[in-house]
Amino acid sequence: MVSDERTLQLVGAGLLVLGLAAVACTAAMFPSRGRIKDISRANRLSWSPRGFGGRGDASPVFGLMWGTIFASQAVSAVVTIVVTLLGSDATDLYALFNGVACASAALALCAAWQPVFVIDEPWSFAFATSLLALAAVFAGVGAVSGKAFLGPTWWETLAGASTQLFSGWLLTAAGLSLGITTRSYNRGVNAPASDAGTSYFPLVLACVACIASALFAMPLYAVPIALTFLFIPNTFVDWRLWTGLLVALVGVALGAVMVFVYRASGVWF
Repeated sequence: MVSDERTLQLVGAGLLVLGLAAVACTAAMFPSRGRIKDISRANRLSWSPRGFGGRGDASPVFGLMWGTIFASQAVSAVVTIVVTLLGSDATDLYALFNGVACASAALALCAAWQPVFVIDEPWSFAFATSLLALAAVFAGVGAVSGKAFLGPTWWETLAGASTQLFSGWLLTAAGLSLGITTRSYNRGVNAPASDAGTSYFPLVLACVACIASALFAMPLYAVPIALTFLFIPNTFVDWRLWTGLLVALVGVALGAVMVFVYRASGVWF
């Protein structure tokens, strides 16, 4: 007989599967990947990612991040189901469950984002931004709750690490979506792009990621925004951008340091 604790582990993994299924169903029902790319290019920001080093047109960072996140979430769900059926118990069951439940909610909101964004109107951009912002909050709570790298089993660490990466990427994605929304209301939809390197917003996002990474011992949280900087034009020329990159990297380093501090002290929120 499966214990109540293991049943909760299976329920948590099932919630992740449902969240991923929602994303897959939306992609199948609204096959608009090319449309999303076209809209993003037509409403490009000064700090929108492009090719590596800011060269070229299309950016691989979106596919890289979403692919990594969906794959890691799927692997985490499958591994949790397998180890639970084999009789393994979570070190911190409620941290695991809260983390995956919040990640599942964030996935569901991401699924709802796609058909809203492609309406291609200022109000739809605003609504889509709200969905991503709420998803970022859910994923952030899940990342903090998951306590990755703070002493759980390896499969609990996998779940928490995936959610850390997910929440950090949603912070970046919500920032980009907010920029598109503001741009569409101020200058109209599909207006020509402004000059590169004139926005402080990516630096602000990097500061938020750095502080959260250090405070909650989440070294992976600042990785997405740091990676994004490598694909923004003029990152190594404009002081706002290279400073943002340095701040994000400091966040990754401080998050790793705080993992050791919290593990050594045994103190956690």
